[in-house]
Formats: sequence, structure tokens, C-alpha cells
Amino acid sequence: MNIQNFQTIKAIAYCTRLRCSSINSFLEYLEPYFVSHIPGDTNKVFHGVTSSLIFSEPIGQKEALQSLLARDLRDIETNLERIANRIEDPETQIKRSFSTYSKRLNGWSVPLSSVSVRVEERFPEPYTNIDAWAMNFDVYDEQEFGIPRGVIFRRDYLLPIISPFLLAHELIHCVFSEVYSHHLARGLEEGLCEILGLVLSYEILDKDISQNILINFRLSESTARIWQIYTEAIRQAAQLYARYGFKGLKHILRLGHDKGRKVVKEIEGRLMHGHYRNLGLDCGEFVPDFDDFLSFFISYPQSLIVSPLSYCIAEKINVGDSVKKLVNHQGFESEQAFKALQELQDQVFLVLIKDDRIISDETKLFLETKTLRYKIHKII
Repeated sequence: MNIQNFQTIKAIAYCTRLRCSSINSFLEYLEPYFVSHIPGDTNKVFHGVTSSLIFSEPIGQKEALQSLLARDLRDIETNLERIANRIEDPETQIKRSFSTYSKRLNGWSVPLSSVSVRVEERFPEPYTNIDAWAMNFDVYDEQEFGIPRGVIFRRDYLLPIISPFLLAHELIHCVFSEVYSHHLARGLEEGLCEILGLVLSYEILDKDISQNILINFRLSESTARIWQIYTEAIRQAAQLYARYGFKGLKHILRLGHDKGRKVVKEIEGRLMHGHYRNLGLDCGEFVPDFDDFLSFFISYPQSLIVSPLSYCIAEKINVGDSVKKLVNHQGFESEQAFKALQELQDQVFLVLIKDDRIISDETKLFLETKTLRYKIHKII
């Protein structure tokens, strides 16, 4: 495959489970490396970038970061080889996905009327300053501002695979947008859009790809509080799913389609008072694999983020190791390594050190599941 632009790399990165804590920091750090090698054959591009990340001993924070970046890049390259046939013009993918999603929504008894999906340079007034990849515009926007109902994608944020994935989320918003309302599309509605949008995306993507995209969007470390709101909303909607199943969520969808956002707000009000029972919703359609993924998502340990050197040391230590011997034999820069080990003990409490010995090590489970992650932005 010939890589024409960095957007391809960005899209595949979102489809891949990485070790870094922030996919945005990861992409920002690596974009300059890729720009000098694109366009080009996949193997040559990735070889050129990873060759730029070669490091030598002693291994400090910078060298550890370069090593981890190179490993995540190899995972992205492997994933690209697997799903290269899905890389095509995003607008074409959006149009085709819209048709597929609409059929599924009809099957859920929530047909969309007069909804368009389009790509524009920027959002219309009064939303021109909103920095979003895509937005849903509802009956309120149509009547108050003359904006046709539907979904608008910003052209500068279009990505293959990712844009059609996001369309599924936005179309669930459209279901709740058929009735004029002053209510904001937020809170529980966002959680329902994330969960039902994820299921909708299974119509066009492998489940693991869709799930990786959601993890990278919603569990990636961010300094912006707005993204925490989405994750909290997923947890709330996931609790509804755990009690009522897909039947319950689709029941809310049908009620919202017919009566508007006020239905969702009424249910959200009940939940915020701790009342999850007796909501009058249908119950059933529990899917074991999906149960497992949602349980994993809502219990994800987002606090397990360490420096690159701490991450690399975590991979090498074992109970009983001498700290001094470990540092010397593995080629770590001694002063930075001792601080990194202390970080594993004091900041995330995954190891316990007594005198010169590792007497407890809990890192391996979290390394294996990629829930221990390395931080980038302080090293740039």
C-alpha cells in the first residue's frame, strides 16, 4: 500500500490499542517524523520513521520514550496491513455508511426523516467557532437558524474509517432531534449515543476495531474536562444497559424519537436521584461479549499512567531483584531509573521496594492488558 498522507496514519492509530496514555500527544509528537517520509510505500514509511527513533544506552526518559513510540508504531503498521482495504475516501465511506445505518435504524423502529449528511469547510452560524469533528443539527437549529437537519462533518477533520464510525454516534443524536426542544444534547443522551452508536458501527467495522476507536476517544488522557463528560455519560448509560439490556436502550430510543429529548431528560433525572429501577422500560437482549466490553470500559483504571522510563522498568523487574543490579544490567541511566522506580511505588503503587530489593511487583497484569500506560507530553 502507498501512504499518501498523515491522515491514514492517524486513522489507523485510532483503530489500534496503544501503550501511550494520550493518542493526541502521540500523533502530535510523530507527525513531523512522518511528513518527511510521506508519500511512500508502507514499509518504507514506517521503517524510515522508526529508524529515526533509534537510541543508545544509557536509557533515560528520552530513550525510553523513543523505544515505546517505536513499539506502538509497529502495532499500527501491523494493523494497517490487516485493514488496508478499508482505507478509502472518507466522504465515500460516510455516504455508504449512512445508507447502511439508516436501514438498521429502521429495523429498530426509529426511521430518520429529512436528515442529511454533508461535509463542509466549517459549521454554520452560530456554531462556527465550535471545534468539533462532526455535529448534529436538529429541528431547533432548523427553525431558529435555518440550518437543515442532519449531520455536518468538518472537512479538515475527515478521516477514513473514523468519520463513518462517528456518523453512527451522530445519527443516534438525530433520533432524539425529531421534536423541537431547548434541551441540550448532553448527559445521558451522549452515553446512549456512544453505546448505541458503537453497536451501529458494527454494521461496517469489525467489533475490535470499533471498540479500539471508542477506547482511544474516551479513555485517552486529556486535559480538557469536556471529554471526561463523555466517559461519565457512557458509565451512566452502561448501568442502564446492565439493568435493561438493548431492549431498554432501544425503548428509550423509540420514546425519544416520538416525544423528543424531554423523555431522556426525565429518565436522566431519575438516574441522578439514584433511581434505576421501575423506569417502565422493556428489558432483555443482553449480549455476553458486549457485556464484557462495557464492564471492561467502565472499570478501566485511568489513573495508571507513568513516565516512559517507569514503563520500561516495569517490564524488566521481578520480585527479589536487586535494584542496583537491575539498573546496571539493563543499561538504564542510574539517577533517572531510581526516580522512575520510586514513581512506580509512590505514584501508582504497583511495586514495593525495601532497601535494595523489589519485594512486590503488581505491574505485569496491567502491562499485559495495556492498562498501564506511558505519558508523552512532559517528555516532548
